[in-house]
Amino acid sequence: MPRIALVGDGAATDAYACSAYRVPEAKIVAATDGAKLAGKAGIAASHFPDLLRAHADEFDAAVIQTPIDQRANDIRAAAASGKHVLAGCPIAHSAADAQRAMEACADAGVMLVMGQLDHYRSDVEAIRDSITAGHIGSPGLVRSHRW
Repeated sequence: MPRIALVGDGAATDAYACSAYRVPEAKIVAATDGAKLAGKAGIAASHFPDLLRAHADEFDAAVIQTPIDQRANDIRAAAASGKHVLAGCPIAHSAADAQRAMEACADAGVMLVMGQLDHYRSDVEAIRDSITAGHIGSPGLVRSHRW
């Protein structure tokens, strides 16, 4: 059972968390205080380094949606602790910093998945399912709105 920590704040972290609930047997067990779903996790910490320091053995992966200027550092810290990472895009302000984060994950033997939140939206999934089933053919452009 993958045990997941939510790292970051706001709606984006929570949207990724909602997607995590769809992973069979996945469980959100930890969160930083900024995540709105932190109250549903059994472990909470103010910042990711605190969470790693005190509870690293209690989760396997981290959903990292911290501000871009610290995201690559958090990814490297997760990798150094042997945690798999799902991070929002972009993962850094510079290509060099992003490369260092990717190399840290590769060196640690952990997966780094860079996710685009829209990929997990139910309307996008419905469109993808319709294309896969052959109901709407091969679109050149799909426009979707949300309010």
